[in-house]
Amino acid sequence: MTRLEVRRRALRHDLVRQPAPARRAGLTWPRLPAAAEVAIIGAGYLGYALVRLAVRADHHAAFVHAAELWRAERWLHLDVEPSLNHLVAASPALAEAVGYYYGLLHFIVTPLVLGWLYRGRPPAFPRLRSALVLATSAANIVFWTWPVAPPRYSVPGMTDILVSHHVLGAADPHGPDRLVNLYAAMPSLHVAWATWCAVAVITATRSRWRHLAWLYPWVTVLVVLASANHFLLDAAGGLAVLGLGLLGTAGKQRRPCDRHRGAAARQDPAGRGAPPMSTVTITARPTAGAGPAGAPRTAFVLAGGTALGALQAGIVRALYERGIVPDLLAATSAGALNAAFLASRPPTVATAEHWRPSGAGCVAATSSRSGRLWSGSGDYAVED
Repeated sequence: MTRLEVRRRALRHDLVRQPAPARRAGLTWPRLPAAAEVAIIGAGYLGYALVRLAVRADHHAAFVHAAELWRAERWLHLDVEPSLNHLVAASPALAEAVGYYYGLLHFIVTPLVLGWLYRGRPPAFPRLRSALVLATSAANIVFWTWPVAPPRYSVPGMTDILVSHHVLGAADPHGPDRLVNLYAAMPSLHVAWATWCAVAVITATRSRWRHLAWLYPWVTVLVVLASANHFLLDAAGGLAVLGLGLLGTAGKQRRPCDRHRGAAARQDPAGRGAPPMSTVTITARPTAGAGPAGAPRTAFVLAGGTALGALQAGIVRALYERGIVPDLLAATSAGALNAAFLASRPPTVATAEHWRPSGAGCVAATSSRSGRLWSGSGDYAVED
């Protein structure tokens, strides 16, 4: 069986030093140091802004595409944009609120959610960040190849809310509008980013209130339609590119014990003389009744003790990130709490939300020691 041991000093263990056997999920790349993450995200946003600025969309093509979208919406009886626009335009206070929401909120909320994921939810960060980058890249391709004029230009009778109420200098001929591609309505990145924020909150938390995060993309859809900046089909396009990003970063985890079973048998077929530190990552030995045809199985043995329970939270997360999934769980005391979480909703264990300092002797999962464990470089060992 496979046994987990917690060491109190830093170790050069194979789980970090040897090539990771588990494949990353899809197009996901790992969590990098904070400076590198900020540089990559900044470069990605700069690329997005440069595409919108540099691409000189065909004016005629943009209006032709807008007319096609408008005809399709009318045929489907989805042409709700004029009603929402007229409702908002009739109220100066509501119009200003909509204008500032459209102009500012997606630039504030999205970076805040990224920072929260990086600091507070490290295991969830790589895939969600990668999905956001892929979705934005896909949107840039559409901006480049299929320009669309927004409803405020292409649908008669629509009021440009930002211009009519001088929101963020939109009415200024030398204002920010002259620095962007005005025909980049399809897809709506406002909707894509807002929906990404909701997905991030819902998948990275366990609060019973987490589904309230869906209100953010719903309100964003209403705002982009009421402000006459997007068609309803543009909002659907935003959902589509986000779906592509999430699909591109999804992947089935492979069990390394299956992948390396042959190598383990060649190294020590009798199971004797194995080195103290495993050189084949994690491989369980075949035992009677271990499964179909005596197939090996992987077991996590979680010991008791409050401090060890907090450390196990980081260990199990790191193992799951590398595709090491248990078939069996054995635990006692504080380890049993982690095992209960793990058995009921894998790969969740008792996390920082549950391991809070309750006294001088309690090691919280948010301490610097367990923080290193979350990133896969902490003081732990995996031995056969």
